Amino acid sequence: LASVWPVRRAGLFFVLLKRVMDRSASIGQPFYETVAGVDKSSLATLLFNGDSGNDNDCFLPGYVTDRRMLLHRNIWFPNHIETPERLSSILDLCDQQGLFDRMKKIPSRLASLDEIELFHSKDYVQQVASFESMGAEELQKASSTYDSVYACQHSFTAARLAVGSLLNATEAVLMKRCVNAIALVRPPGHHAMLDAANGFCLFNNVGIAAAHALNAFRLDRILIVDWDVHYGQGIQQKFINSKQILCVSIHRHEFGSFWPHMPESDWNNVGQDDGLGFNVNVPLNVRGLGDADYLAIFHHILLPLAIEFQPQLILVSAGFDAAVGCPEGEMLLSPRIFAHFTKMLASVAAGRLVISLEGGYCIPSLSWSVSCVVRALLNDPIPKLAGLNVPVNPYVVDAMLSLARRLKPYWKCMGHLLSAVNATLTRANQKPLPAHDSVFSAKRTDQTEATCTTILETGHVSNQDHLTNVISDIEKLQLHANKNGISARGRVDLRVDMVTQPYGDFNFDRLAVFLPEKRWRDAFLIQSTLANVSTFRTRRKDFSRCIKEVEDFAQSLLNGVSVCGCLITEHCVTNFWNMEREVSATLANSTACNVLFVCLSSAMVRVERRSVGQLKVTSVAIPFIHDATRVDHNILDENIVHPDCYNVDLLWSVPNPTTADRLFIFLHFLLPYVTAISPELVILNVDLDHPNAKHLAPSLLSFIVSNFLTLANSRLLVSANVPTVSYPDKYIKSSLTALLSALAGCDMPIDTLLSNKLSNYSITMVAELVYQLRTVLPTLQSVLLPVSLIDGLPVDMNLWFGRMHRPRPLKILHDYFCKHLKLNSADLISYRTWSTKTPCKICSNRIGNWVCLICSEVFCDSNVNSHREQHREMERNHNFFVNVTESSVYCYLCNAESGYRSY
Repeated sequence: LASVWPVRRAGLFFVLLKRVMDRSASIGQPFYETVAGVDKSSLATLLFNGDSGNDNDCFLPGYVTDRRMLLHRNIWFPNHIETPERLSSILDLCDQQGLFDRMKKIPSRLASLDEIELFHSKDYVQQVASFESMGAEELQKASSTYDSVYACQHSFTAARLAVGSLLNATEAVLMKRCVNAIALVRPPGHHAMLDAANGFCLFNNVGIAAAHALNAFRLDRILIVDWDVHYGQGIQQKFINSKQILCVSIHRHEFGSFWPHMPESDWNNVGQDDGLGFNVNVPLNVRGLGDADYLAIFHHILLPLAIEFQPQLILVSAGFDAAVGCPEGEMLLSPRIFAHFTKMLASVAAGRLVISLEGGYCIPSLSWSVSCVVRALLNDPIPKLAGLNVPVNPYVVDAMLSLARRLKPYWKCMGHLLSAVNATLTRANQKPLPAHDSVFSAKRTDQTEATCTTILETGHVSNQDHLTNVISDIEKLQLHANKNGISARGRVDLRVDMVTQPYGDFNFDRLAVFLPEKRWRDAFLIQSTLANVSTFRTRRKDFSRCIKEVEDFAQSLLNGVSVCGCLITEHCVTNFWNMEREVSATLANSTACNVLFVCLSSAMVRVERRSVGQLKVTSVAIPFIHDATRVDHNILDENIVHPDCYNVDLLWSVPNPTTADRLFIFLHFLLPYVTAISPELVILNVDLDHPNAKHLAPSLLSFIVSNFLTLANSRLLVSANVPTVSYPDKYIKSSLTALLSALAGCDMPIDTLLSNKLSNYSITMVAELVYQLRTVLPTLQSVLLPVSLIDGLPVDMNLWFGRMHRPRPLKILHDYFCKHLKLNSADLISYRTWSTKTPCKICSNRIGNWVCLICSEVFCDSNVNSHREQHREMERNHNFFVNVTESSVYCYLCNAESGYRSY
């Protein structure tokens, strides 16, 4: 029998061969661009296999900093919250954790005056330069002419270093000297305007970097993401008329009562002239927002915009003053959420992500937040989030939907979001939400004034207890990771099972997987040439052995032996639901508490959650690879009685789905759903052997794998089934390259994901799923089934969001399987919900029953008591019955069973 080869201590970062870089050596294109279209080389030749050397540095993330920036300080108020300790604490913690040793160091430099004048006026630059020759009194007087600014004799040098360092980081990424980068700089920059310092900022670091990229590298599309809790007015004012730069800012606003008190920071400011639609503000009108609120913005606003915009470079104004404990932000973001932000943006950036430090004034939360971002850039396992299946704050939802209405004329994705909301409201028999105008009130309350006077001194912390608990959790996770030897880089466990002749020119003869830690690596050889032994094995044995491999693989992930992995089998006929049942039974005795199974090849949409002992098992089948022939008669043999259990079935009603359809369902349902359940282990099944698999874009597959990898703390197992012989096209090679590259941390460009039109069926599908799961998925319900804030909020928030009674509905959406169903559709019962365990009306049988599509009565099958036939004899016009277990329809006019069967 063929053996299966594990690759131990393999790196989490696959490296592309140099000649692939040579083919895409132009600066204007990402060097990952050719991954999806390889046709003359196998995956093995795409992976670098050579001696250690400096050339490998270009595949590492970069960092740049300079301790001379610590000389910038407030000489007349030493305890100012923008203190040098902000930067030094970050550098000390990252050094202590050994993070910088695994990154490429980018040299710092002083920015030239010409570079600074790409953004600022010449007169203003000269004013800042004059700080070097001023005394203490003159500096205090000069600083007082600006809003919330201080300066010393070293401020001009520090500001030039901040700009020059970020420029070097941007150039290093664009010239492919590193993959993604972070600039740890101060003073911050996003408030600095054309001719004025503002909000602790002297020069606009990110704004200058964007202008430099446009000017020197001739880029056409730059995405600037500002997640600092304060509105970065300097950047938006500069590029308000430009369609080359998409600015997205998520900031505390409180209807204008929060600094900087600008009406243009509201959602209705979307740009001017050519830049209409390219200025995006998500105002947060309430304090104390948490991870779930920000993730909703990323899932439904930022990621769809970024994918449609197709940026050539992503710059991040990374302020950490929304982190828990920061007195400026008064928000409750956990430090680890910033790692998730980073990974989501990296999945779109294709190696061209540059992060620049902005605000953050609680030293413990700031330093830990930045270290989490650095770990995300290093592709380390990201600590999973908890407590995310909660309603999104209604003020956040209102801002999101108001913004979507304003952006609808300029962005397709915003119209799609609104269509999904309206479809869900219609499904729930609710009226569409009325639009309303922006509300601005610059009045400060007494509480706001008191806050502004007390937070200027360093050491002030908000939510001290929460901060202490959050950081304690991170430290425990870090100690656990170090103990298990996975803190440096995870190990990708690759197991290949080729049971026949070599797989064409696509083989694994020289597949090298390595650990790029301190320029050290291990190389492994995998032989795929085997005797033609498939005739001596039955498919049942193949399937049983595949189940055993998945079980062993899952245990190795849970035990820390591996961090993520891929099991590639050749032409192994698998039954996903049988595999899920058997693997779940095995894992019930493990330490896992929450496991997710995802199948991308099915006939129907199915979402199921059940308990196996102490283990919570969630299974999701999404027909991204549509297979109408899959049959599983044992889907619901067991009773589901646990209060946390549910199952929802929908017929796949999307004819000829496009990549845009799949992406929409993933962004607005699957990704938020997986985020909400927060699994400890994800097992993803992809059947590349199916003829329809070629319709699943490799770039979308890479995007899915990359995001699942982040959400599962890198505990992701991909089970990929490949055909026996090579496809006539290059799809299989491209798909496996995309899959393995995503596991390794090499994200592919996704510039073709929205090239097709979105179907209304996809919108209806998402609306129906959200409606069916509304009582168990409050985070999605609150976004797609929102309430109006115009008339005020209900007093009882539990009543507003719905009681968690957790029914187990089964939804059947009508699709026309035969001409008789189509001709009689007006007489059929539409949009009804049936339970799979509804008893027969006559004999109370609960297994394999049929529902009459005319009268909605339930009757047993012919192999039980034949009450379906008896009903048909009595009601001659009742010709259509649906089997809710097998998801098939029987037409008496055709005298045949038709329609989709289950998976």
